[in-house]
Amino acid sequence: MLRRADRGRQRKASEDLKTGRLELTELRMAHLLEVATGFRSGDPFHPGPGEPRAEYDPATTTLTERRHAKVAELASLDPAHAKLLGLGSVGYRTLIRWENARRRFGLVGYADDRWLRRSGGTRMVSAQVREAVLAVREETKRMAKV
Repeated sequence: MLRRADRGRQRKASEDLKTGRLELTELRMAHLLEVATGFRSGDPFHPGPGEPRAEYDPATTTLTERRHAKVAELASLDPAHAKLLGLGSVGYRTLIRWENARRRFGLVGYADDRWLRRSGGTRMVSAQVREAVLAVREETKRMAKV
């Protein structure tokens, strides 16, 4: 199923991300892997220091509890830092949406669509062309056939 914004466009890919945005996407992935597995790397055989934290331990918490814990953790970040990291307004549903996008697109599923390639934008006409179009319209709008 294609979404409205995706009509006629090539699939998004991690190559479309600039270096800084790619790092932010990887940071988002680490947060989501921590929610899913309890480990930021996603691998219980290579835990980071202090992992799994109690609120993300899959042996003692449900996925829903881990998602709510992640929302609370991200909400406690300094608002300016959270905005710079692209984690400014992350809610429970956002975590689910990111996870579903990851399943469809891989790493780039975590990326904000605005971070990807620029759109074609709105096409503009020059003032002279606009004036000519309006003049022709004015001359012909009361005619039955043009």
